[in-house]
Amino acid sequence: MERTRFLQHYRVRVRSDGSPYEVDRNGASVTYEAVDERTAEPVSLKLIPVQSIDAAVREQFEEQISTAQKLRHVNIAKVFDFGREGSDFVYVSEHLPGETLAAWVRGHGPMRADAALRVAEQIVSVLSSASFHKLPYPCIQPSDVMIVPGQTPEGTWPLIKLTNFGLPAVRSDRESIPIEAAAAGAEDSGSAEQLATAPSDIRSEIFSLGATLYFLLTGVALSADATQGTPKLSRFPKPLRTLLARMLHRDPDQRPRDLVVLAEMIRQSLLKIERRRAFADKYGIPYRTTLVRRPEARSTRLWRIGLPVAALLLAAAVIVGVLLAEPHRGSHWRAGIFATAGGVPKCGDCEHSRDCGISRSKRGCAGPKPIDGECGVPKCGDCEHCRDCGISRSKRGYAGPKPIDGECGDSFELAPGCIVRCPAASNNEC
Repeated sequence: MERTRFLQHYRVRVRSDGSPYEVDRNGASVTYEAVDERTAEPVSLKLIPVQSIDAAVREQFEEQISTAQKLRHVNIAKVFDFGREGSDFVYVSEHLPGETLAAWVRGHGPMRADAALRVAEQIVSVLSSASFHKLPYPCIQPSDVMIVPGQTPEGTWPLIKLTNFGLPAVRSDRESIPIEAAAAGAEDSGSAEQLATAPSDIRSEIFSLGATLYFLLTGVALSADATQGTPKLSRFPKPLRTLLARMLHRDPDQRPRDLVVLAEMIRQSLLKIERRRAFADKYGIPYRTTLVRRPEARSTRLWRIGLPVAALLLAAAVIVGVLLAEPHRGSHWRAGIFATAGGVPKCGDCEHSRDCGISRSKRGCAGPKPIDGECGVPKCGDCEHCRDCGISRSKRGYAGPKPIDGECGDSFELAPGCIVRCPAASNNEC
Protein backbone atom coordinates (compact mmCIF):
# COMPACT_ATOMS: atom_id res chain seq x y z
CA MET A 1 0.00 0.00 0.00
CA GLU A 2 1.65 3.19 -1.20
CA ARG A 3 -0.10 5.62 1.14
CA THR A 4 -1.60 5.17 4.57
CA ARG A 5 -2.96 8.65 5.36
CA PHE A 6 -6.28 9.87 3.91
CA LEU A 7 -8.34 13.05 4.29
CA GLN A 8 -5.50 14.48 6.43
CA HIS A 9 -6.64 12.90 9.71
CA TYR A 10 -7.10 9.17 9.08
CA ARG A 11 -4.21 6.73 9.08
CA VAL A 12 -4.57 3.11 7.97
CA ARG A 13 -3.11 0.64 10.46
CA VAL A 14 -0.28 -1.52 9.12
CA ARG A 15 1.45 -4.67 10.34
CA SER A 16 5.14 -5.05 11.06
CA ASP A 17 5.74 -6.11 7.45
CA GLY A 18 4.03 -2.96 6.14
CA SER A 19 0.81 -4.65 4.96
CA PRO A 20 -2.46 -2.91 5.95
CA TYR A 21 -5.12 -4.40 8.22
CA GLU A 22 -7.82 -5.29 5.70
CA VAL A 23 -11.31 -5.78 7.13
CA ASP A 24 -13.37 -6.55 4.03
CA ARG A 25 -13.07 -6.66 0.26
CA ASN A 26 -16.41 -6.18 -1.44
CA GLY A 27 -15.87 -6.17 -5.16
CA ALA A 28 -13.88 -3.11 -6.15
CA SER A 29 -14.14 -1.47 -2.73
CA VAL A 30 -11.81 -2.37 0.15
CA THR A 31 -12.29 -1.60 3.86
CA TYR A 32 -9.32 -1.09 6.21
CA GLU A 33 -8.83 -0.58 9.91
CA ALA A 34 -7.76 3.00 10.52
CA VAL A 35 -7.27 5.50 13.34
CA ASP A 36 -8.48 9.08 13.69
CA GLU A 37 -5.25 10.82 14.66
CA ARG A 38 -7.15 13.66 16.33
CA THR A 39 -8.87 11.42 18.87
CA ALA A 40 -6.94 8.14 18.55
CA GLU A 41 -10.31 6.41 18.04
CA PRO A 42 -10.51 3.41 15.69
CA VAL A 43 -12.53 3.89 12.50
CA SER A 44 -13.34 1.97 9.33
CA LEU A 45 -11.96 3.45 6.14
CA LYS A 46 -13.38 2.28 2.81
CA LEU A 47 -11.74 3.08 -0.55
CA ILE A 48 -14.17 3.07 -3.50
CA PRO A 49 -12.75 3.47 -7.03
CA VAL A 50 -14.47 6.38 -8.77
CA GLN A 51 -14.84 4.40 -11.99
CA SER A 52 -16.82 1.69 -10.20
CA ILE A 53 -19.74 4.07 -9.59
CA ASP A 54 -22.11 4.95 -12.39
CA ALA A 55 -21.58 8.45 -13.76
CA ALA A 56 -25.28 9.29 -13.26
CA VAL A 57 -24.91 8.67 -9.52
CA ARG A 58 -21.66 10.56 -8.90
CA GLU A 59 -23.34 13.96 -9.12
CA GLN A 60 -25.63 13.24 -6.17
CA PHE A 61 -23.22 10.94 -4.38
CA GLU A 62 -21.59 13.57 -2.20
CA GLU A 63 -24.94 15.17 -1.37
CA GLN A 64 -26.35 11.83 -0.21
CA ILE A 65 -23.29 11.08 1.92
CA SER A 66 -23.56 14.53 3.48
CA THR A 67 -27.13 13.71 4.48
CA ALA A 68 -26.03 10.35 5.87
CA GLN A 69 -23.38 12.08 8.01
CA LYS A 70 -26.07 14.11 9.73
CA LEU A 71 -28.28 11.10 10.30
CA ARG A 72 -28.15 9.53 13.77
CA HIS A 73 -29.94 6.21 14.07
CA VAL A 74 -29.39 3.51 16.66
CA ASN A 75 -29.25 0.86 13.92
CA ILE A 76 -26.94 2.69 11.49
CA ALA A 77 -23.15 2.85 11.70
CA LYS A 78 -22.20 6.54 11.99
CA VAL A 79 -20.61 8.19 8.95
CA PHE A 80 -17.74 10.42 10.11
CA ASP A 81 -16.20 11.75 6.90
CA PHE A 82 -16.27 11.48 3.15
CA GLY A 83 -14.16 12.85 0.32
CA ARG A 84 -12.21 12.10 -2.81
CA GLU A 85 -8.50 11.56 -3.08
CA GLY A 86 -6.99 10.71 -6.44
CA SER A 87 -8.97 7.96 -8.14
CA ASP A 88 -10.81 6.85 -4.99
CA PHE A 89 -13.71 7.98 -2.89
CA VAL A 90 -12.89 7.73 0.84
CA TYR A 91 -15.72 6.71 3.17
CA VAL A 92 -14.95 6.86 6.91
CA SER A 93 -17.45 5.32 9.32
CA GLU A 94 -17.81 4.03 12.85
CA HIS A 95 -15.70 1.01 13.77
CA LEU A 96 -18.12 -1.64 15.05
CA PRO A 97 -17.16 -4.43 17.45
CA GLY A 98 -19.02 -7.68 17.00
CA GLU A 99 -19.69 -9.86 13.97
CA THR A 100 -21.89 -9.89 10.91
CA LEU A 101 -25.10 -11.90 10.73
CA ALA A 102 -23.42 -14.27 8.28
CA ALA A 103 -20.50 -14.89 10.67
CA TRP A 104 -22.86 -15.36 13.64
CA VAL A 105 -24.92 -18.02 11.85
CA ARG A 106 -21.76 -19.81 10.73
CA GLY A 107 -20.55 -19.95 14.34
CA HIS A 108 -23.83 -20.58 16.20
CA GLY A 109 -26.27 -22.10 13.72
CA PRO A 110 -29.83 -20.89 13.02
CA MET A 111 -31.10 -18.00 15.13
CA ARG A 112 -34.13 -18.22 17.42
CA ALA A 113 -37.36 -17.12 15.77
CA ASP A 114 -37.98 -14.23 18.18
CA ALA A 115 -34.42 -12.93 17.79
CA ALA A 116 -34.59 -13.12 13.98
CA LEU A 117 -37.85 -11.16 13.99
CA ARG A 118 -36.23 -8.47 16.16
CA VAL A 119 -33.45 -8.19 13.57
CA ALA A 120 -36.05 -7.74 10.82
CA GLU A 121 -37.88 -5.14 12.92
CA GLN A 122 -34.73 -3.03 13.30
CA ILE A 123 -33.90 -3.30 9.58
CA VAL A 124 -37.38 -2.03 8.68
CA SER A 125 -36.71 0.95 10.93
CA VAL A 126 -33.54 1.71 8.94
CA LEU A 127 -35.40 1.40 5.64
CA SER A 128 -38.00 3.85 6.94
CA SER A 129 -35.27 6.37 7.81
CA ALA A 130 -33.72 6.01 4.36
CA SER A 131 -37.11 6.58 2.75
CA PHE A 132 -37.79 9.65 4.91
CA HIS A 133 -34.43 11.28 4.06
CA LYS A 134 -34.73 10.29 0.38
CA LEU A 135 -31.56 8.20 0.52
CA PRO A 136 -30.98 5.04 -1.51
CA TYR A 137 -32.10 1.96 0.34
CA PRO A 138 -29.15 0.16 1.93
CA CYS A 139 -28.30 -3.30 0.69
CA ILE A 140 -29.94 -5.89 2.94
CA GLN A 141 -27.53 -8.79 3.16
CA PRO A 142 -26.25 -10.84 6.14
CA SER A 143 -22.72 -9.63 5.39
CA ASP A 144 -23.74 -5.96 5.73
CA VAL A 145 -25.54 -6.23 9.08
CA MET A 146 -23.50 -6.29 12.30
CA ILE A 147 -24.54 -7.73 15.66
CA VAL A 148 -22.98 -5.38 18.19
CA PRO A 149 -22.70 -5.62 21.98
CA GLY A 150 -25.60 -4.19 23.95
CA GLN A 151 -29.39 -4.29 23.91
CA THR A 152 -32.11 -2.68 21.87
CA PRO A 153 -33.98 0.32 23.36
CA GLU A 154 -36.62 -2.21 24.48
CA GLY A 155 -33.97 -4.18 26.39
CA THR A 156 -33.89 -7.18 24.05
CA TRP A 157 -31.28 -9.00 21.98
CA PRO A 158 -29.81 -8.68 19.41
CA LEU A 159 -28.80 -5.09 18.69
CA ILE A 160 -27.83 -4.68 15.04
CA LYS A 161 -26.31 -1.93 12.90
CA LEU A 162 -26.20 -1.59 9.12
CA THR A 163 -22.90 -0.66 7.53
CA ASN A 164 -22.25 1.18 4.25
CA PHE A 165 -25.33 3.33 4.74
CA GLY A 166 -25.81 5.88 1.97
CA LEU A 167 -23.39 4.21 -0.43
CA PRO A 168 -24.58 3.39 -3.95
CA ALA A 169 -23.98 0.04 -5.58
CA VAL A 170 -20.52 -0.61 -6.99
CA ARG A 171 -20.70 -1.67 -10.62
CA SER A 172 -18.25 -4.58 -10.45
CA ASP A 173 -19.60 -5.90 -7.14
CA ARG A 174 -21.89 -8.85 -7.79
CA GLU A 175 -22.64 -9.15 -4.07
CA SER A 176 -24.21 -5.72 -3.97
CA ILE A 177 -26.99 -6.84 -6.30
CA PRO A 178 -30.21 -7.46 -4.36
CA ILE A 179 -30.73 -11.06 -3.32
CA GLU A 180 -33.87 -11.26 -5.46
CA ALA A 181 -32.09 -10.22 -8.65
CA ALA A 182 -28.97 -12.27 -7.99
CA ALA A 183 -30.99 -15.41 -7.31
CA ALA A 184 -33.12 -14.98 -10.40
CA GLY A 185 -30.15 -14.15 -12.58
CA ALA A 186 -31.60 -10.74 -13.53
CA GLU A 187 -28.36 -8.82 -13.17
CA ASP A 188 -29.43 -5.90 -15.29
CA SER A 189 -32.64 -5.34 -13.34
CA GLY A 190 -30.79 -5.50 -10.02
CA SER A 191 -28.16 -3.03 -11.17
CA ALA A 192 -30.82 -0.61 -12.35
CA GLU A 193 -32.46 -0.62 -8.90
CA GLN A 194 -29.19 -0.04 -7.09
CA LEU A 195 -27.83 2.59 -9.45
CA ALA A 196 -30.98 4.67 -9.90
CA THR A 197 -30.84 8.26 -8.70
CA ALA A 198 -34.22 7.94 -6.99
CA PRO A 199 -34.95 5.42 -4.24
CA SER A 200 -35.51 1.95 -5.68
CA ASP A 201 -38.80 0.11 -5.35
CA ILE A 202 -39.24 -0.90 -1.72
CA ARG A 203 -40.73 -4.24 -2.74
CA SER A 204 -37.34 -5.41 -3.96
CA GLU A 205 -35.79 -4.58 -0.57
CA ILE A 206 -38.66 -6.34 1.20
CA PHE A 207 -37.79 -9.48 -0.75
CA SER A 208 -34.13 -9.07 0.27
CA LEU A 209 -35.19 -8.68 3.90
CA GLY A 210 -37.34 -11.82 3.62
CA ALA A 211 -34.40 -13.77 2.19
CA THR A 212 -32.19 -12.55 5.04
CA LEU A 213 -34.83 -13.59 7.58
CA TYR A 214 -35.06 -17.04 5.93
CA PHE A 215 -31.26 -17.38 6.21
CA LEU A 216 -31.28 -16.45 9.90
CA LEU A 217 -34.00 -19.00 10.69
CA THR A 218 -32.54 -21.91 8.72
CA GLY A 219 -28.83 -21.20 8.32
CA VAL A 220 -29.25 -21.80 4.58
CA ALA A 221 -29.48 -19.14 1.86
CA LEU A 222 -32.38 -19.25 -0.57
CA SER A 223 -31.43 -21.07 -3.75
CA ALA A 224 -32.13 -19.74 -7.21
CA ASP A 225 -34.72 -22.49 -7.74
CA ALA A 226 -36.55 -21.49 -4.56
CA THR A 227 -36.89 -17.88 -5.70
CA GLN A 228 -38.43 -18.89 -9.04
CA GLY A 229 -41.48 -20.20 -7.18
CA THR A 230 -42.77 -20.13 -3.64
CA PRO A 231 -40.13 -21.38 -1.14
CA LYS A 232 -41.09 -24.37 0.99
CA LEU A 233 -42.16 -23.01 4.37
CA SER A 234 -43.94 -26.02 5.86
CA ARG A 235 -41.36 -26.40 8.66
CA PHE A 236 -41.96 -22.87 9.94
CA PRO A 237 -44.41 -21.93 12.72
CA LYS A 238 -47.62 -20.52 11.29
CA PRO A 239 -46.89 -16.84 12.17
CA LEU A 240 -43.55 -17.02 10.35
CA ARG A 241 -44.99 -19.03 7.48
CA THR A 242 -47.58 -16.35 6.75
CA LEU A 243 -45.07 -13.50 7.02
CA LEU A 244 -42.40 -15.06 4.81
CA ALA A 245 -44.93 -16.16 2.20
CA ARG A 246 -45.86 -12.49 1.69
CA MET A 247 -42.31 -11.13 1.75
CA LEU A 248 -40.90 -13.79 -0.62
CA HIS A 249 -43.82 -13.88 -3.03
CA ARG A 250 -42.70 -14.23 -6.62
CA ASP A 251 -45.13 -11.51 -7.74
CA PRO A 252 -43.95 -8.11 -6.40
CA ASP A 253 -47.57 -6.91 -6.33
CA GLN A 254 -48.34 -9.52 -3.68
CA ARG A 255 -45.64 -8.26 -1.31
CA PRO A 256 -46.25 -5.52 1.26
CA ARG A 257 -45.90 -2.08 -0.34
CA ASP A 258 -45.80 0.00 2.83
CA LEU A 259 -43.04 -0.24 5.45
CA VAL A 260 -45.53 0.65 8.17
CA VAL A 261 -47.68 -2.33 7.18
CA LEU A 262 -44.61 -4.57 7.06
CA ALA A 263 -43.46 -3.40 10.50
CA GLU A 264 -46.89 -4.23 11.94
CA MET A 265 -46.84 -7.70 10.33
CA ILE A 266 -43.44 -8.41 11.88
CA ARG A 267 -44.58 -7.11 15.26
CA GLN A 268 -47.68 -9.31 15.27
CA SER A 269 -45.64 -12.37 14.32
CA LEU A 270 -43.18 -11.61 17.11
CA LEU A 271 -45.98 -11.25 19.67
CA LYS A 272 -47.46 -14.63 18.70
CA ILE A 273 -44.07 -16.34 18.92
CA GLU A 274 -43.39 -14.77 22.34
CA ARG A 275 -46.84 -15.77 23.67
CA ARG A 276 -46.32 -19.36 22.57
CA ARG A 277 -42.91 -19.46 24.16
CA ALA A 278 -44.20 -17.96 27.44
CA PHE A 279 -47.04 -20.51 27.54
CA ALA A 280 -44.60 -23.38 26.94
CA ASP A 281 -42.23 -22.12 29.66
CA LYS A 282 -45.09 -21.73 32.15
CA TYR A 283 -46.38 -25.28 31.78
CA GLY A 284 -43.08 -27.00 31.01
CA ILE A 285 -44.01 -27.86 27.44
CA PRO A 286 -41.09 -28.37 25.02
CA TYR A 287 -41.10 -25.61 22.42
CA ARG A 288 -38.66 -25.49 19.54
CA THR A 289 -37.32 -21.97 19.00
CA THR A 290 -35.03 -22.77 16.08
CA LEU A 291 -35.44 -24.72 12.86
CA VAL A 292 -33.25 -27.78 12.33
CA ARG A 293 -31.21 -27.82 9.17
CA ARG A 294 -32.31 -30.43 6.66
CA PRO A 295 -29.12 -32.57 6.72
CA GLU A 296 -29.40 -32.84 10.51
CA ALA A 297 -33.08 -33.79 10.26
CA ARG A 298 -32.25 -36.64 7.88
CA SER A 299 -29.54 -37.86 10.23
CA THR A 300 -32.02 -37.85 13.12
CA ARG A 301 -34.51 -39.94 11.14
CA LEU A 302 -31.80 -42.48 10.36
CA TRP A 303 -30.96 -42.78 14.06
CA ARG A 304 -34.62 -43.23 14.99
CA ILE A 305 -34.94 -46.08 12.51
CA GLY A 306 -31.54 -47.66 13.08
CA LEU A 307 -31.62 -47.90 16.87
CA PRO A 308 -34.78 -50.08 17.11
CA VAL A 309 -33.52 -52.33 14.31
CA ALA A 310 -30.17 -52.75 16.06
CA ALA A 311 -31.95 -53.56 19.34
CA LEU A 312 -34.08 -56.24 17.64
CA LEU A 313 -31.04 -57.82 16.01
CA LEU A 314 -29.21 -57.86 19.34
CA ALA A 315 -32.19 -59.49 21.10
CA ALA A 316 -32.44 -62.11 18.35
CA ALA A 317 -28.73 -62.90 18.69
CA VAL A 318 -29.10 -63.37 22.46
CA ILE A 319 -32.09 -65.70 22.03
CA VAL A 320 -30.29 -67.81 19.42
CA GLY A 321 -27.24 -68.04 21.69
CA VAL A 322 -29.35 -69.27 24.60
CA LEU A 323 -31.08 -71.88 22.46
CA LEU A 324 -27.82 -73.18 21.04
CA ALA A 325 -26.29 -73.37 24.54
CA GLU A 326 -29.09 -75.74 25.86
CA PRO A 327 -27.71 -79.23 26.58
CA HIS A 328 -28.64 -81.92 24.11
CA ARG A 329 -30.14 -85.10 25.37
CA GLY A 330 -28.93 -88.07 23.37
CA SER A 331 -30.77 -91.18 22.43
CA HIS A 332 -29.00 -93.10 25.23
CA TRP A 333 -31.42 -91.71 27.84
CA ARG A 334 -34.24 -94.14 28.50
CA ALA A 335 -36.88 -93.45 31.12
CA GLY A 336 -34.39 -91.09 32.77
CA ILE A 337 -31.85 -93.89 33.54
CA PHE A 338 -28.35 -93.66 32.07
CA ALA A 339 -27.46 -96.91 30.28
CA THR A 340 -23.75 -97.63 30.20
CA ALA A 341 -22.14 -99.89 27.66
CA GLY A 342 -22.74 -103.48 28.76
CA GLY A 343 -23.94 -102.26 32.16
CA VAL A 344 -20.34 -101.64 33.27
CA PRO A 345 -19.20 -98.03 33.42
CA LYS A 346 -15.80 -97.01 32.15
CA CYS A 347 -13.26 -95.56 34.55
CA GLY A 348 -11.19 -92.39 34.47
CA ASP A 349 -13.68 -89.53 34.01
CA CYS A 350 -16.48 -87.60 35.70
CA GLU A 351 -19.73 -86.42 34.15
CA HIS A 352 -22.68 -84.59 35.60
CA SER A 353 -25.97 -83.37 34.15
CA ARG A 354 -28.22 -81.03 36.13
CA ASP A 355 -31.06 -81.24 33.60
CA CYS A 356 -31.99 -84.83 34.37
CA GLY A 357 -30.29 -85.21 37.77
CA ILE A 358 -27.65 -87.76 36.66
CA SER A 359 -24.23 -87.81 38.27
CA ARG A 360 -21.59 -90.45 37.65
CA SER A 361 -18.36 -91.01 39.54
CA LYS A 362 -15.80 -93.17 37.89
CA ARG A 363 -12.51 -94.68 38.91
CA GLY A 364 -9.82 -92.06 39.36
CA CYS A 365 -12.28 -89.20 39.76
CA ALA A 366 -13.03 -87.68 43.15
CA GLY A 367 -16.31 -86.08 42.10
CA PRO A 368 -18.80 -84.84 41.41
CA LYS A 369 -20.96 -85.95 44.31
CA PRO A 370 -24.41 -87.35 43.71
CA ILE A 371 -27.26 -84.93 44.20
CA ASP A 372 -28.86 -86.73 47.14
CA GLY A 373 -25.92 -87.74 49.36
CA GLU A 374 -22.22 -87.77 50.05
CA CYS A 375 -20.36 -90.20 47.87
CA GLY A 376 -16.91 -90.04 49.37
CA VAL A 377 -14.26 -91.37 47.03
CA PRO A 378 -15.97 -93.62 44.51
CA LYS A 379 -14.52 -96.84 43.19
CA CYS A 380 -15.02 -98.70 39.96
CA GLY A 381 -18.70 -99.35 40.06
CA ASP A 382 -20.51 -96.01 40.22
CA CYS A 383 -23.49 -94.21 41.59
CA GLU A 384 -26.24 -93.06 39.22
CA HIS A 385 -29.40 -91.20 40.03
CA CYS A 386 -32.28 -90.03 37.90
CA ARG A 387 -34.42 -87.33 39.47
CA ASP A 388 -36.98 -87.40 36.65
CA CYS A 389 -38.19 -90.92 37.44
CA GLY A 390 -37.09 -91.11 41.10
CA ILE A 391 -34.73 -94.07 40.58
CA SER A 392 -31.32 -94.27 42.21
CA ARG A 393 -28.98 -97.24 41.88
CA SER A 394 -26.17 -98.09 44.25
CA LYS A 395 -23.65 -100.65 43.12
CA ARG A 396 -21.42 -102.95 45.06
CA GLY A 397 -18.41 -101.18 46.49
CA TYR A 398 -20.19 -97.82 46.78
CA ALA A 399 -21.05 -96.34 50.17
CA GLY A 400 -24.42 -94.68 49.54
CA PRO A 401 -26.89 -93.23 49.02
CA LYS A 402 -29.83 -95.62 49.42
CA PRO A 403 -32.39 -96.00 46.67
CA ILE A 404 -35.49 -93.92 47.07
CA ASP A 405 -37.83 -96.91 46.71
CA GLY A 406 -36.05 -99.50 48.89
CA GLU A 407 -32.92 -100.95 50.34
CA CYS A 408 -30.14 -102.17 48.15
CA GLY A 409 -30.95 -105.63 46.88
CA ASP A 410 -34.70 -105.04 47.01
CA SER A 411 -36.87 -105.26 44.01
CA PHE A 412 -39.69 -102.92 43.12
CA GLU A 413 -41.89 -102.20 40.17
CA LEU A 414 -41.02 -98.92 38.46
CA ALA A 415 -43.84 -99.21 35.99
CA PRO A 416 -46.21 -101.95 34.89
CA GLY A 417 -44.02 -104.71 33.51
CA CYS A 418 -40.74 -103.04 34.62
CA ILE A 419 -39.11 -104.52 37.76
CA VAL A 420 -35.96 -102.98 39.21
CA ARG A 421 -33.60 -104.92 41.43
CA CYS A 422 -30.95 -103.10 43.36
CA PRO A 423 -28.10 -102.59 43.10
CA ALA A 424 -27.44 -104.06 39.66
CA ALA A 425 -28.70 -101.89 36.84
CA SER A 426 -28.36 -104.73 34.37
CA ASN A 427 -31.05 -106.68 36.22
CA ASN A 428 -33.87 -104.43 35.11
CA GLU A 429 -36.60 -106.48 33.59
CA CYS A 430 -38.93 -104.52 31.34
